Amino acid sequence: MIWTVPQSLNHALGDISGEGAEMVRQILQMGIGVALVATGLTATTHPAHAITCDSAEVGWYYNIRSISPTLVNEGGSRQVTLKLMNERVSDWSHARLGGQTRPGDKAWVERSSSSSGPWTQCPKQDVTYSGQEIWTTEANNVGYYMRACLQYPVYGYWSTLCTDSYYDSD
Repeated sequence: MIWTVPQSLNHALGDISGEGAEMVRQILQMGIGVALVATGLTATTHPAHAITCDSAEVGWYYNIRSISPTLVNEGGSRQVTLKLMNERVSDWSHARLGGQTRPGDKAWVERSSSSSGPWTQCPKQDVTYSGQEIWTTEANNVGYYMRACLQYPVYGYWSTLCTDSYYDSD
């Protein structure tokens, strides 16, 4: 995996030019990889120019809200875990869905200026094979309520569950 320096850090290093800036970037990239290995944390990468919803960036994500429902449908019962993950430095959040997932399950994050909605969704991420763990696109959550949602098929209809919302004021 190629580690990338988050855009905010690239922006901060923008005044440093030439070999000095490149050396700092390389050292930071190595440090990110070593820190992740040492702590057992995982990282995902993200293009630096997110507007509303984008893929997850390098960072330390924390489980802010989660639910572990037992889903019952024509295929029987199964346990899944849906988490709202938040990167505290960048203040971006994404959903993580794992456990006994099945094709057709979907997850996403949504945000609102009110804890009661209306909610604006990021694109839904589909589970493509049984047991797949997925990470969704993410959105900046400063000044918004965020929640993670799950949708799964039940006898030809869709059932939707969401975590409690989380408000980030900083």
